[in-house]
Amino acid sequence: MNYREIMDALNGNTKRRARIRVVLGTTIGVIVGAGVGILLAPKSGKDTRKDIVDGAEKGVEKAREVARKAADFVKQEVVAVSEAVIEKAEDLKPAVKAVTAEATTKKVSKTTSSKASKAPTKSTPKASAKADTQEVTVAAQDEAKS
Repeated sequence: MNYREIMDALNGNTKRRARIRVVLGTTIGVIVGAGVGILLAPKSGKDTRKDIVDGAEKGVEKAREVARKAADFVKQEVVAVSEAVIEKAEDLKPAVKAVTAEATTKKVSKTTSSKASKAPTKSTPKASAKADTQEVTVAAQDEAKS
C-alpha cells in the first residue's frame, strides 16, 4: 500500500475513486464502441459520412438549446438577486443615515470640545478639570462605540 491508498482508506475516498474509474471506463467504452460500430456498419462510406454529419448537426443544435436555456436561467437569477440587493439596500438606508448623522454629531461635538480646550481660558484648576472631564467623556464614548 502506498501513502495515497492509506489516506484514501482513512478518508473514505476508496469507494468514490472506484466509482469514478468505473464511470470513466464505461464512458470511454461506449464512445469507442459507437465509433467502431459506425465505421464497421454495412453501409456505404457516403451513407456513414451523412449519418455522422447529421448526428453532429443534431448534437450542435442540442448544445445551442442547452446553452440558451442556461443563459435564460442565469439572466433570471441575476435579475432576482439584483432586486433582492436593491430591496436590502433600501431597507438599510435609514439605518445608514442614522449612523452617519450620529457620527457627524460626535465629530462636531469632538471638534467643539477640542476648540474649547484650545481656547485661551483662565488657568484655574476648576476650568482645567472640566476640560479634562469632557475629553475623557468623549474618549470613553468613542471606545464604547468601537
